[in-house]
Amino acid sequence: MSDVALTESKVHFSLIKTTIAGFFMGLANLVPGVSGGTMILALGLYEDFIECFSEITRFRFSKRALKLVVVLFTVSITTIFVFAGIIQFFMENHLSEMLSLFIGLTLGGVPMLCKKIKPVGVVPVIFTVIGIIIMALVAFVLKPGGMNHSIVLFFVGGFIGSAAMILPGISGSYLLLVMGLYLPILTAINDFKFAIKIKSVEMMISCGLEILLPFGIGLVFGIVFLSNLLKFLMEKRPVPTMALLLGILLGSVLGLYPFKVSDFSRLVKYAVPVSKDKAELKVMAFGLSKEKDSGVYSRLKEIESDAVTLNLVSEVTGRIPNLGDVENARREKMVLIAFDQNVSREVRDNAKDKNLGKVPLVMVPDTKLSVFRVIFSIFLIMTGFILTVFLGRLKDKEEDTVDDLRRVSSAG
Repeated sequence: MSDVALTESKVHFSLIKTTIAGFFMGLANLVPGVSGGTMILALGLYEDFIECFSEITRFRFSKRALKLVVVLFTVSITTIFVFAGIIQFFMENHLSEMLSLFIGLTLGGVPMLCKKIKPVGVVPVIFTVIGIIIMALVAFVLKPGGMNHSIVLFFVGGFIGSAAMILPGISGSYLLLVMGLYLPILTAINDFKFAIKIKSVEMMISCGLEILLPFGIGLVFGIVFLSNLLKFLMEKRPVPTMALLLGILLGSVLGLYPFKVSDFSRLVKYAVPVSKDKAELKVMAFGLSKEKDSGVYSRLKEIESDAVTLNLVSEVTGRIPNLGDVENARREKMVLIAFDQNVSREVRDNAKDKNLGKVPLVMVPDTKLSVFRVIFSIFLIMTGFILTVFLGRLKDKEEDTVDDLRRVSSAG
């Protein structure tokens, strides 16, 4: 067999591997707690990925670099736009299952990283522990805040979000969730798609200029900075760098506990002042039962403080929010909470209509601990782990195939 045939075969396998990596990278970037970089690492593309990005950011455009970047990002961005609505649905309605699956997908990158940390000694162990501590601080110390959204904040969010593409184990989407930017960005993507569908230029400009454009610019700046920094570290200190990344990957799982109750602290910003030093937060809850969902109610009550009073105006267990509820909430300055509910597009759009006045509509998934949910979560963790390990072995299969072709060629 000729060298041309060998090259074509290798390119064929590389394109398949890069396409698969782009798909999983796109999915991972949509889910808080999961790193797109982990998917790249698991497929054995990480060194090539960093090298190609570094080349392009220094205006060195080789065919190899352009092919990898174009295929990877075309597939990844397409996946994000196509699956954003689906992921949003599952994150809102099946959070425990999604987190369990991505725990497995994340841990599946561990064997690949361990192979790169040789020899094993005190220094790699120390850096691994440091990585775990960093992610533990992110998971347990940082909390979703009530920061006011702005163009600058979305730019910063884009810069941080680039970590999901570059650094294995660091989830940009998780950090966006911590900053309170995750759902606004995910919603903006869905709104932009919807605006294209209904040909609303005003809606496209609103989503694009206020959210997606500054986020995208920040993303580009982050990729340029991080790719060159990581290339430098991997060349100068490869073992400590990989050990730190291993710790970050292991520690990132800490923030993916599938049975955690939602944090409502960000709702404080919707409290309405009733006196000089007192504010009231009015809440209308749908789908909640004080007896069955006491854990959720307890977290909701944590909002109360010396400065804020929680007023649970009503609780509705038999239906989902409708347009009348949104209008009532707008008039009374209330927050709507939908627990384990699939709210219609019409109600969602009405709630965030700027002209009518935005109404906070909070989707809360059911993550209660149960025997069935634990068993199913273990199954999903194992499935995710096996899938990532399997995809990671595509590199070995590619190399074995090319070696076999070379032997056949030599024998011929």
